Amino acid sequence: MPALVDNAERVNEGQLLNSLLNVVRETPERAAVISGETRVTFSQLWEAAERVAKRLKLHRRDSRDRVVVHVDRSAESLVLMLGTWIAGLTYVPVDVTWPSERVDFISLDSNSAFEISSKNLRVDRGPNCVVMDIDLKQGNRSSTVASPSASAEGRVSYVIYTSGSTGKPKGVLVEEYSVNNLLRAHWEVVYSKVFPKSAVVESTLFAPLTFDASIERVLNLWLGYSLHLINDETRRDPDLMCNYILQNKIAVLDTTPVLLDRMTSCELWSQVSAQIKLCIVGGEAISASLWQRLSILTPTFINAYGPTEATVNASVAVITGNTPNIGNALPGVKMRIVGADLSEVPTGSKGEILIGGAGLCVGYTDPSLDAGKFVHLERAGMERERYYRTGDLGSIDNAQTFFYHGRMDRQVKVSGYRVELSEIESVIASAFGIANVVAVVDGSPEQHRLLAFLERAEDSLPSRVEMFSTLKTHLPSYMLPAALIAVETFPVTPSGKTDEAALVHLAANYDRSPTGDIEQTVPSAVLEVWCEILSRGGVKENDNFFEIGGSSLLAIRAASRLTKVLGKRVPVGSILERPVFRDFLAYIESRA
Repeated sequence: MPALVDNAERVNEGQLLNSLLNVVRETPERAAVISGETRVTFSQLWEAAERVAKRLKLHRRDSRDRVVVHVDRSAESLVLMLGTWIAGLTYVPVDVTWPSERVDFISLDSNSAFEISSKNLRVDRGPNCVVMDIDLKQGNRSSTVASPSASAEGRVSYVIYTSGSTGKPKGVLVEEYSVNNLLRAHWEVVYSKVFPKSAVVESTLFAPLTFDASIERVLNLWLGYSLHLINDETRRDPDLMCNYILQNKIAVLDTTPVLLDRMTSCELWSQVSAQIKLCIVGGEAISASLWQRLSILTPTFINAYGPTEATVNASVAVITGNTPNIGNALPGVKMRIVGADLSEVPTGSKGEILIGGAGLCVGYTDPSLDAGKFVHLERAGMERERYYRTGDLGSIDNAQTFFYHGRMDRQVKVSGYRVELSEIESVIASAFGIANVVAVVDGSPEQHRLLAFLERAEDSLPSRVEMFSTLKTHLPSYMLPAALIAVETFPVTPSGKTDEAALVHLAANYDRSPTGDIEQTVPSAVLEVWCEILSRGGVKENDNFFEIGGSSLLAIRAASRLTKVLGKRVPVGSILERPVFRDFLAYIESRA
């Protein structure tokens, strides 16, 4: 049997916004979005979005205009997203925390007509940025709201930017048709198996609105579900997250494997697992140990797989048994396993995963990047079909179940984000005039760190503080290396290539010796936890957690460990807000 699954029966072309409008008219007073103390009903959400759309139509040049939308994790940002769609424009999200250089590039690369932001974000981008004063309190007029105009065929709904191997982010163009297919497929394969059609369901949105997984969660509104926007402090703190789930009667949870793994260790986990009905896990591979733990629990756990180019998800698997897998292709989606010559490999053999069908994106904003990533393949008796080369190594068994075996290139996942190591290398090389830079990921998925090695003498480089300050103006926080390590000459393998394994070994001994005399002046328990979590021999007063090997995931571990050691809860936010050791200690001592 060839390694091919074909579920690409074309779904009907749907009017996505009219489907949401029907939900608004049926349940106008139901809570659509919950963000902290803010609760927005379906009618309030729709009407606020319509007001945004009305203003956007005054600025648009063409019905296919693309609009850069400045977003955070808030109800106002969701209004901007929906307003962009109602106006018939293409949504191009950028995070308010991103460096201006990255936003400038995206605005130019996407050929955006203009930018928009909500007043509460206080974004200053000049006259080309339309600032909206969004009123979420008006509502209850759903019966008089006019239907949005029918969507033009082939209209691009959104552009999501991912890390690019060329050293610049690349924009992925996704049509409304593909979004509609994702909505229909998820209802058919996932949600309808757990909930009746008219169920009142509380669901979460973990992902930032600049990450494609957020699109999948926002579509829960089309099912009539209430969407809880989880803030960063709660999202990163397993105990806070478990409490939130219980207090708000969450039935649908979405998260990454690493964060879910942390939650399963909480005291409240047994209550949480008894309450939630469905948990969708994605963003990175699930370890065999976590898979096996989840497989015996009562809720339905779903492993979702797919790159941004396949409209979020291409396949899903119910987590059962002992062996992690990525399940079967979603309705409307095609998946194939091929060898180096792009011919199908035998069942059980490993090859590259190719994805086609209804979820396949249009391509990239820069068409020159399409070559090599999108291919046309022939099948006997059928027309040539277009596929995306994922770069993922996979296989398929006789039951048509797909398995993921890692990457074929240097793309990695960091906290659920897709990161091209070559982009980090390119930025560092350009910023500091260094010819040779190597970025690697060190450690397990639970503890991994981004490290950057610079082939340059230590004394010829700026200080680490200066270098990190410079990189923060070029890269988003999730792409900043945990350490910048100078190496006079890179080690090489017998074949003459840079020996990345040897570099990682060097990192194990990098700056591990005790430094300073801070041990004599601060609580030893706090120092010991920082040293333990960061694998260091010592910590200086002015050391920044995130500049000496820390990450958001390690901050979760540190907060959890300190809570146990000190006997009182230490929130993750206390480290995120006070990453300098001296400041964090002052905070801990003030609570003693």
